[in-house]
Amino acid sequence: MQDHIFPSLKWNSALLNTTVFTSSNTTSHCMLVFSMMLALSACSPATQTMSVLAPQTVYTPAPHAEFTPVVGFSTCLLQSDDITLIREIQLGHMIPDTRASLEGGRNPLSIREMNQWGSNLSALENASVPLVIDSMDVRPVFVAVFDGTWNDREDSNTPITVPGRLSRELEAGKAKTPALQVTYYNGVGTRVSMFRRWWEGATGAGTKERAEQALADLQAFTKREGKMPHVYAIGFSRGAASARHFLNLTEPMLRTTSIDSFYNRARSFALLFDTVATGQIDSLLLSIPPSTSSAVQLVATHERRLSFPIVPLISKIADPVPGQRIVELQLPAAHSDVGGGYGEGLEALTLAMARNLLVRQGFSLPEQSVEQQALLNLGWHNSDWPGTAIANALRGLGGATERQRIEPKSSALQGPTEEPFIAQLENAMREVAASKAELERTQKRYADKPAVFDGLSIRLVQQDNGLVVSTNCPYNVKFDRRSRWFLLNDQPYIRLTVQNVKDAEAGRGNIWIIPRQTPTLFTPNISQ
Repeated sequence: MQDHIFPSLKWNSALLNTTVFTSSNTTSHCMLVFSMMLALSACSPATQTMSVLAPQTVYTPAPHAEFTPVVGFSTCLLQSDDITLIREIQLGHMIPDTRASLEGGRNPLSIREMNQWGSNLSALENASVPLVIDSMDVRPVFVAVFDGTWNDREDSNTPITVPGRLSRELEAGKAKTPALQVTYYNGVGTRVSMFRRWWEGATGAGTKERAEQALADLQAFTKREGKMPHVYAIGFSRGAASARHFLNLTEPMLRTTSIDSFYNRARSFALLFDTVATGQIDSLLLSIPPSTSSAVQLVATHERRLSFPIVPLISKIADPVPGQRIVELQLPAAHSDVGGGYGEGLEALTLAMARNLLVRQGFSLPEQSVEQQALLNLGWHNSDWPGTAIANALRGLGGATERQRIEPKSSALQGPTEEPFIAQLENAMREVAASKAELERTQKRYADKPAVFDGLSIRLVQQDNGLVVSTNCPYNVKFDRRSRWFLLNDQPYIRLTVQNVKDAEAGRGNIWIIPRQTPTLFTPNISQ
């Protein structure tokens, strides 16, 4: 009974399950390909962009098919049935089985929303990020983790949130990073009387005080270390508001850091989950200060409660400081699907996204794989309170349809910490260091065994004698140059646009990366 869930939508694995990049032969994107495929042995890096494929699904063989040469590399771990499933998903014959999302107060994700999740996962994985823990920069690091309202990692009666998990994992990694200090701050409305619990939950009281306590802890840590550390703030909900206020409180300390060179200046960084500052907007500084090199926020687009307006990173009234990396990803989810607290579902994906980001920035965290499709099939939680639907309907009469936004209040220190060119150069150096560190980790991980990708990878490239298909499954893949169709097991798979082919001929070859799919997570599309 899927047709009511996915009306008139095709299951487009080219967006969700297939990562498609265009590449130039002039610079190297080995980093990206090596980390995702662990298979291509010869590539040279460049800018990566998502490539949109033609939606046509009817294969009409050309009168005289012109199949390009196929070159194999690595090992194909897929069986014929695995290849067929990939093709059936692409053509919309098989679609995600979302029946489990109808249980436990959840709503199913549409295919378009699943694609949004897939695109955002790829966007964060491929975003340039600065290295925080760097052998070239021996400065200590202070991490402040702020939990959400009524969230406390020590409360065994409630599921732990994403920041709660991260704080424990970061603490466990301190053995490998001696100069790392991780401090956890329980959410407002916890470890207090019942009356105080409801008062803080309603008003946000304690949000500002937690940021001020973190500042005092930072000052004490700085005194012990004898050196201003880098500062990393992580937070969820009102905890994200505390994190942002904390960053603004640290700004004077970061601006006055003595430096031997610009690369050695103390900086701040942020990882935020759906910032909410209800009840405390006027008392908090929520803009991203100039000394923050990078800030990432995951936003829940399906949060409909009027008392949960989002405080965005990207302001409509102010531009980021030169050199800053501001990443804000819109995820089809409810508030606690993003920051955690349900104990199941989409929060496992945001936790995986956060771990991946922190590892790339130099932190030591456990590597745990997740079944992305299985989690997406569970859908998003309905967080509505009684009366939410009516309140939104009344609000909609005035033309409002999107989640409410609150522009962040700026601090008095808004100018850049130094010349914009210097800031941009410094961040570029940190990003290069992060990419180098990631490549070294990957090479070390696979030093004793060949890298084999468990899925299908296809690359269309121009060589001396024309177009060539390079794939790990050469006996299953063909490309008809005349009709522009890729075939899997001699059956139609995807058709390229004329521009796709021109890009390949110009040296900007396309790479399709399709991981192995689990048959039980899909069901026949009876609407076709």
